[in-house]
Amino acid sequence: MSETNQLIAAIKKQLKSQGLTYRDLAQKLQISEPSVKRILASSRMTVDRLVQISNILGFTLEELSKEANTLQPRLNTLTEKQEKEIVSDAKLLMIAVCALNHWTMEEIVAIYNISKSECIKYLLKLDSLRIVELLPNNRIRIIVARDFDWLPFGPIRKYFKERGMQYFLGSDFSG
Repeated sequence: MSETNQLIAAIKKQLKSQGLTYRDLAQKLQISEPSVKRILASSRMTVDRLVQISNILGFTLEELSKEANTLQPRLNTLTEKQEKEIVSDAKLLMIAVCALNHWTMEEIVAIYNISKSECIKYLLKLDSLRIVELLPNNRIRIIVARDFDWLPFGPIRKYFKERGMQYFLGSDFSG
């Protein structure tokens, strides 16, 4: 769902929850009801109009955007198949963990021995798995739920238990 469609869906949801009709909104905007219907159906409006509607609904534009963002379905866990696919490639797993921890692509490339194009390839894979969304200028948007977690007895936890724990405990903790 595009961001514009998410905003329109949030507006419609708020109108309904507040018991407001298109006619009510039209009166408050001082335009005709067909104009309101056209604006919401075409998903085309100015930022000023969007701010007006937000204020009528009792929101700032930022609050309405956050409300719209909550309407997008997000994953709480992956399927076992998805986790197996991620754990099958150590670089993909590394980039997934970095992305889920809010690293930028530039940070990943700078810290790890990976080229920008290779990083983009892996981010596109994560995009196809619906874990992140790769945005213009290679920005990363996390699209899993805030309470996202790996499967309790899934491939990724098993991987970290078998390999990660060994590596961590085998480290030199001096200094």
